[in-house]
Amino acid sequence: EFEVIPGRQREAEKVFAILLGFCNGKDKDLQRVALQGLFYVFCREPDLMNRAYKVLHASLSRKSPAMMHVTVLRSFEEFLKNEDEMVNSMQQRERRTKDAESNSEDEST
Repeated sequence: EFEVIPGRQREAEKVFAILLGFCNGKDKDLQRVALQGLFYVFCREPDLMNRAYKVLHASLSRKSPAMMHVTVLRSFEEFLKNEDEMVNSMQQRERRTKDAESNSEDEST
């Protein structure tokens, strides 16, 4: 369940709360769209994924329609690809910074 913390709620948490409400509704089409939306929020705030565990687990249960499984698994795939791209980008930036620093040191000696 999601608890609202007055005065400390970030924009991503507001969107998260709204989407989570749709995920807990009865309409399966709205649930699927809301689940996709959650993964966009997770890209921005990965820690929120832990707070959506029950919804994610329920959406992958045997009782859920196959289309729900497909939606969640594709969303996980996109999320993991984005995380991988971000890590690779950060590593490249770090390498460039180290190279620039070592070139700078070489020039000063």
